[in-house]
Amino acid sequence: MTISKKVADILLTVAERYLASLTEAERNQILSRTEKNCVPPTSEQSTSSTNS
Repeated sequence: MTISKKVADILLTVAERYLASLTEAERNQILSRTEKNCVPPTSEQSTSSTNS
């Protein structure tokens, strides 16, 4: 799925505003969950996505 740069910029702005509206504890909890869910792709995954 391709997202235009303009849409991506809008989503990023909304996410930044949302995070800024949270308390520090809530923000840290979300960011720590995000770090746990971010797994770098293996070479097999990255090659299969480029072949699609």
